[in-house]
Amino acid sequence: ANTKAKVDDDLLDDMIDVDGDGVADMTAKEAREIKVQEGKDKIAAREREFQERQAHIDDIKKNTKAKVDDDLLDDMIDVDGDGQADMTAKEAREIKAQEGRDKV
Repeated sequence: ANTKAKVDDDLLDDMIDVDGDGVADMTAKEAREIKVQEGKDKIAAREREFQERQAHIDDIKKNTKAKVDDDLLDDMIDVDGDGQADMTAKEAREIKAQEGRDKV
């Protein structure tokens, strides 16, 4: 009638050797709490890193100018073949259009 349980159901109070020196360093509960905190710290660090990267990407998007030149008429062109830009494409088109009208 005075029999004590032979099974240890509470594993968290067991002493464990963390650093491998053969001496118990802390309870399983303490070791588990340390691991939980390390996990939370790692998640928080990743979240901070993500936010920093996102802020950097947002800054790039905000401050980047278009890399495509959609307005071709403002480009300088070499008309006489001397290697020097003589006028804009728009000016050259206007001259060609006027020459076409003069022929008629």
